Amino acid sequence: MSNFGKFIFFTSLSLLLTAGIFFGYKNLFGIKKDKILASSRKASILVYVHDKEDKLLWSFLMEYFPKEKRLGMFFINPLVTFYDNGTTLEEENSLSTLEGAIQDALGFLPNFKIKIKIENIGRAIDLFGGLDLFMDPRTHIESERYNRRKMQHYLLDGEDLVDFAKSMPDSKTLSYVQRLDRQESITISFLESLRETKEGIPKFWIFFLHQQMDTSISSKDLEVAIDLFKKERLHLGISEVPAEPTVRSRDKKEILRAKLDTVRVAHQNFINDLRSSYYSDGDRARIEVLNGTSKNGLAKYGKSLLNEKRLKVLAVSNAWDNNFEKSVILNRSGNTSYSDQISEVFQGRKVYHSLRKDLGLDATVVLGNDFQGSR
Repeated sequence: MSNFGKFIFFTSLSLLLTAGIFFGYKNLFGIKKDKILASSRKASILVYVHDKEDKLLWSFLMEYFPKEKRLGMFFINPLVTFYDNGTTLEEENSLSTLEGAIQDALGFLPNFKIKIKIENIGRAIDLFGGLDLFMDPRTHIESERYNRRKMQHYLLDGEDLVDFAKSMPDSKTLSYVQRLDRQESITISFLESLRETKEGIPKFWIFFLHQQMDTSISSKDLEVAIDLFKKERLHLGISEVPAEPTVRSRDKKEILRAKLDTVRVAHQNFINDLRSSYYSDGDRARIEVLNGTSKNGLAKYGKSLLNEKRLKVLAVSNAWDNNFEKSVILNRSGNTSYSDQISEVFQGRKVYHSLRKDLGLDATVVLGNDFQGSR
């Protein structure tokens, strides 16, 4: 066995033994385990992601609806302010402040809280072998340090992911909005990668993940939640706290101002849509089909296939490149119900979560050379 192999073996063994001691201690002293995540009731989790300087990067309220098998994520931009003092969540850098704003706006407190460093998310990504994203001209961001490839899937390791999630060209409002798209793409891609793991996730991995968080969720409940997520096909949906761009009078800083009443209505509408048939109604989908080859008529043929399944296509056109070897489906809005239906139409083609909500689309389908043979 190589030195690296020995390192992995003994590290895994030590984590497994530590996990066994941890669980044994909890059972021995009869510490109560919260069963909300495994019950038939709605469960909510407030997630707060920050950097090693404790600066807020992104946050969201995750709500699980077991009856409908839906998971909603209501994201909050760090540049948002909820109150008249104009201080943003990023400037507050406080989970308790965010929690108070959620309670004021929505009228309830989450069942659980998770506070986690982006660097620890990077460690978790490395544990799972990286995070596979797709970068096109609409979502690609340059980096001097990382050679991110345009127009194809790209495997981010932990360090690259941290840079990708934090980078902004400037501190303007638009840059914050575009960064949140990337952060949402990372979040949904990580959740979906858990589901797509073919074999069971070792318990000591889950224990390791739990150790990276500051959370009110027990390690056992995290294990139950991951197991549930893998067994059930939960459809995901994403929305954001509505806020208006404004310039703060005291220092002329661009911020996003949210009104509590407006946030409450937007959240309720999002949850109602998520739990209804509206969420998966193909007639309401907004899809573009692009021809990624030099062969004429491919996008129109793809549109006809989607229309047969009552999935609405808004536009057909040529892709930004005509040399796609494989067809891909890009989730643009965060609605995985639509992207799953589209993937089924195209014989299980790969779905990447590359969100760009300003496009007004639920999905982009790029047909490649592999699709020509199946026509």
